[in-house]
Amino acid sequence: MAKGFYAERILVSQFKRIDAKESVNRAISLFDKDTDVLIVFDRKQYKGILAERILLGRNIQNEKVGPLAIAAPKVGLRTSLIECARLLIENDISQLPVFDKEIIGIIRTEDLLKSLIPLFGKRTAKEFMTPQPIACSSEDSLGKVMTMFREHHVSRIIVNGQKGIEGVVSIHDIMKKAKPNEREGFGFRIGAKMRVVSIPAGEAMNRNVKRVTPDDELSEVVPLMAEKDGSCVVVVDKSNTAIGIITKRNILEKLVNLEKQESGIFIQVSSKVNDLNRNAIYDEINSFISKFSKHLGSGSLYCYITKHKETLHHMSLFFCRIHFHTSVLDTQVHADGWGEEQMIKNTLRRLKTAMLKAKELKKNIAPQEYFEHADFESLS
Repeated sequence: MAKGFYAERILVSQFKRIDAKESVNRAISLFDKDTDVLIVFDRKQYKGILAERILLGRNIQNEKVGPLAIAAPKVGLRTSLIECARLLIENDISQLPVFDKEIIGIIRTEDLLKSLIPLFGKRTAKEFMTPQPIACSSEDSLGKVMTMFREHHVSRIIVNGQKGIEGVVSIHDIMKKAKPNEREGFGFRIGAKMRVVSIPAGEAMNRNVKRVTPDDELSEVVPLMAEKDGSCVVVVDKSNTAIGIITKRNILEKLVNLEKQESGIFIQVSSKVNDLNRNAIYDEINSFISKFSKHLGSGSLYCYITKHKETLHHMSLFFCRIHFHTSVLDTQVHADGWGEEQMIKNTLRRLKTAMLKAKELKKNIAPQEYFEHADFESLS
């Protein structure tokens, strides 16, 4: 489907780099609206990448860049763009380093999407959007917004006011609001020195909201996302009410799924957690899917996992968000849990509840089968 589309086609040889021994404050100064990832070097040797969102919610006083750098998969000039898209999703990043013995450039998500516009055909915004988008009030504090980022594993939220949609607030918008004298301890900890968490979302948001209708074609939507302040678009109905949001990740997900062109459910686990037991996660999801397979048709399940700093009995707190899209339903759920096993079981339990409530699926399940799948709490 994407024959002839390779990394060399959209290679960008210029990128922002930083040495591992530099301070995080220095890294913050390099981020801007066009740069949310820095390439990290230890002297002249490639070490990894530093994503802007990693810094959100951390106490980074006197911290160096090196320990925060994460490994990113290396691609070559002849790596297919669909494979690049898959790797971007799997590793939950927005750029990929391209190597020819040594790093020679990067692949950026926005360039990848623009180059693959011919693959979209006549597909519309409705097919790619996330319905019922997360939103906040213009009066909500940035502290609350940051909590929403973490709980829902999103990087931008619609801001509503008295007259409807007023803007969109992103991680970068919050980073910009940090005063220079606050960056020494740039972790947004609530305290006397940190005022940014109390700023209303309306003061940090981007008012230049790109709006599209559900019937607009993706070939028209993608160029909007490449414009200034166009990292996402909001899908509105005739009354100008937000009914969905489209991010670059949404489009990447569908592109990868389109390329597979297989029956059944395509599963992708995405995470920056290096020691994640991905095989166990895939096994749990496959086992879950097999119970409903005859009712689901074809589609995709994307599972995004993050690990928080909190621990309990030596187990870390994990967060999971699942986006499940098939020919009969489209739903998103999230949950957390102590340890990977509890996390994925909690999330799949919520997914099952959402599926059994979906009209499109419920009408296909016989009553006795419905009761077999449903969970019932003890009456005691």
